Amino acid sequence: MENKAKELLKSYRRIKKEIEAIEASIRELRTNKIMPSLIQDGMPHGSGCSDLSAYAAKLDELERKMEDKRWEALGLYAEIEGYIMELPDETERALCRFRYITGMQWEEICVTMGYGWAQIHRIHSKALKEIEKKIQ
Repeated sequence: MENKAKELLKSYRRIKKEIEAIEASIRELRTNKIMPSLIQDGMPHGSGCSDLSAYAAKLDELERKMEDKRWEALGLYAEIEGYIMELPDETERALCRFRYITGMQWEEICVTMGYGWAQIHRIHSKALKEIEKKIQ
């Protein structure tokens, strides 16, 4: 029953990870273009100055992809935050924000909120059931 709610909530973190991966690719592309001699893979490399069009095209592709993912993340954030705001209990709202928006681990949530592992999971289960009702 709670799978639809959990998958929706997890989707925001997945997109955030995709954005981080694209950002890392952009940094690597820029670093390799600026300092090609630092690439130590044993293969011969040119100066990197001859074909800026391929570099620019790849950079543009990655930046567009990142922008699309950021818009997708923003839409998901708004949707998820809407469901979280509708939870009747502040503890449930805080727990869901920590877990699905901030991306905290269960152990961190337990310490931050001052609850034990079992209690956190009971609160979480109750919150998921509430969100599931709203989704259907």
